[in-house]
Amino acid sequence: MKQRKGTCAERRTGEFLYEGVRAKPIKGFPGYAVTIDGRVLSFKGRKPRELRPADNKGYLLACLSMNAKTYGRLVHRLVAQAFIPNPDGKPEVNHKDSNRKNNRAENLEWMTPKENTAHSKSGPAMQEKGGIRLLLANLKFEAQFRVDTEPRALYILREGGTIYDVVKHIAGVKLKPEFVKGLDIKTRRFLRQQGVLF
Repeated sequence: MKQRKGTCAERRTGEFLYEGVRAKPIKGFPGYAVTIDGRVLSFKGRKPRELRPADNKGYLLACLSMNAKTYGRLVHRLVAQAFIPNPDGKPEVNHKDSNRKNNRAENLEWMTPKENTAHSKSGPAMQEKGGIRLLLANLKFEAQFRVDTEPRALYILREGGTIYDVVKHIAGVKLKPEFVKGLDIKTRRFLRQQGVLF
């Protein structure tokens, strides 16, 4: 059965379903709506279409037009304004999972600047960065190549690789001697066989 997309009156006055998902008009921008799962819709043509937001420092930015002018609006704020009550009037919207592209309403919450800063220091993204920093601390980069090798090492670690993968695939990077001393004999033997230790 085909999903009902909502009549013009429903789009102007309040919530409606778009492809089975809750949607609401964007206040101040007639002809646009936002869904609870973070999609921005335009009803300005013959048929509804989803806008493709631009990347703005990791955040998604939707371009909305009104009176022959274009306005950029952050998608997470549009979703929060439409679907998340804000009784305390908090000014900032936080991504609970620290993923700036996950703009689903259940991943967003209103916060004060102080709360948002505290979350950015202790949230999942910072924990991941802290883990990667700990891994990098076990690696020795040759000074002359560090500018090139450290970003490549970060990429491997962020993609789920290990420090052993970094050493094996990037010339000019070795395990620090103090780290190697803490490894048991079987692990050292295995790493030698893999070309990680020499």
